[in-house]
Amino acid sequence: MRTNKKTIQFSRSVMNIILRAQLFFLPLTLLIAFVGAVIYHSESGRIESEIAAVQRSNVRLGIQALQIRLGQVFKDVLLISDRAIDHDQELIAHLPEEWISLGNIKPEYEQIRWLDETGMERVRVTCSPETGRF
Repeated sequence: MRTNKKTIQFSRSVMNIILRAQLFFLPLTLLIAFVGAVIYHSESGRIESEIAAVQRSNVRLGIQALQIRLGQVFKDVLLISDRAIDHDQELIAHLPEEWISLGNIKPEYEQIRWLDETGMERVRVTCSPETGRF
């Protein structure tokens, strides 16, 4: 019977140790989980802010590039329209030569056309797909 009492007493002491360990480690585990969740939340917010800042910067750069490009196209349109608006037949006769030169300098244009006030096409120069030249 003594061994039985010792076994029961040993079992109780082991259970007591396990209960005390649970009382210590359960709050510690919850505290670690809470701190981890707080750190995760703050880091994810910081990363989202950084990504948003990079995207805003990229959009600003894209807008600036478009503004520069549109400014160049606007200047080209003004250059072309200055010559065509005079209605001088001699100037109009030389427009294709001038526009071919412009098209060869500016390869981003596939076609340059002048439509008069009535919507009729008066002059057109087109880039050759084979050579890439006007």
